Amino acid sequence: EKRQDNNLKHVAFSYDAEEKDLERLKKAFVGVASHPGMTYNIQNAFHSQGYFGVKVTPLGSNLTLLEGQEDGEVEALQEDAQEWLNQWFKETRPWNPKDVDLDRIVWLRVFGIPAHAWNDN
Repeated sequence: EKRQDNNLKHVAFSYDAEEKDLERLKKAFVGVASHPGMTYNIQNAFHSQGYFGVKVTPLGSNLTLLEGQEDGEVEALQEDAQEWLNQWFKETRPWNPKDVDLDRIVWLRVFGIPAHAWNDN
């Protein structure tokens, strides 16, 4: 988006993905996080449970990319540990180029706020 003379102008961007990237992503899955913002912690949870064969990459605050180190690894996890996956994801589905997470989480560090002002209001 670009502002010009108080009119909102939309600018479209286009990207042609490389074939090797598309081939890799066709084997991937997208996980929809149960709670917004938790996507950034899921890889650590996988490792703590001994699941090292699945790479979890946050795509934003709601979506993660799930890639098996070997073909069939994510599918095997879905079959063998669906209940465990359900605590992290409300849905896992094959990757689609239209899967774009529009939400982002931003952390701000603010100093100098007095203790009597520490509340959510």
